[in-house]
Amino acid sequence: TGEGDNTNLLGLKDTSYSSTPASAENAFSVGAASNPEYRKAGTLNARIGEEDIEFDYVDLMGYGFDVEDVAMVDTGLGLKSKNTLTLSESEIKDKVAVVKRGEFTFNSKLYYLSKAGAKAIILVDTEETITNNITASSWHEVPVIFVNSIDGEKIIEAAKKKVKISVISDTPKEESHTSAQMAEFSQ
Repeated sequence: TGEGDNTNLLGLKDTSYSSTPASAENAFSVGAASNPEYRKAGTLNARIGEEDIEFDYVDLMGYGFDVEDVAMVDTGLGLKSKNTLTLSESEIKDKVAVVKRGEFTFNSKLYYLSKAGAKAIILVDTEETITNNITASSWHEVPVIFVNSIDGEKIIEAAKKKVKISVISDTPKEESHTSAQMAEFSQ
């Protein structure tokens, strides 16, 4: 942690150990650190609408994802500009916001969706396997899970129908608490 200004683009104090271009505009990253936060991975079995769906997830914050009978909403990319949501706050409030990864920073999406009153957030990766190098700042207190693109597309389709989600069971796979450490680089 340096002594410089560590206020991020959202005007919030950056509490993480390191930064990436996701938290500072025009940043140049010369190194990477592993996630210094709590991580939990597992398989959720959830009733989405009338269908039971099983999918793998990563819970970056460790808040869990124990939702019951909560409406889902597809927010697309979540933002249409740096600080403007794709949907109104009333369309997001008290719902599980399903948001695709891409274009805007992960933390910006989490910040504005949680500020709009999302009860929980499902972030859909662009890859078929869940990317393992994502970090989240701990300044929001909304449950967030990260799912792969294949399961995510099923969830997005259900969210477009505005159906409800209820977690039936959660089977943990791994859990870790890590401190910041430099990531390995290959030549």
